[in-house]
Amino acid sequence: MTDDSIDCAVKILDAITKTARRLHPELGLSFGYIGNLEWGPQRDDRQWSVFSKLSTQQGATACNVKWGHYPTS
Repeated sequence: MTDDSIDCAVKILDAITKTARRLHPELGLSFGYIGNLEWGPQRDDRQWSVFSKLSTQQGATACNVKWGHYPTS
């Protein structure tokens, strides 16, 4: 996968997440990554995901849930 195709995928997924966030603000959606980019492609451990403020436990109020994680590489 090239840097251009990663950039394109990121832009598309970010736009979709922003649209869903406007339609369903109660979900607290965001798109991004967890991980680091250190010393070039050999140390790229970013995992791209959609995040929400949904709770996995009844009565919990501020639990982040992520899904769709996919490594950059």
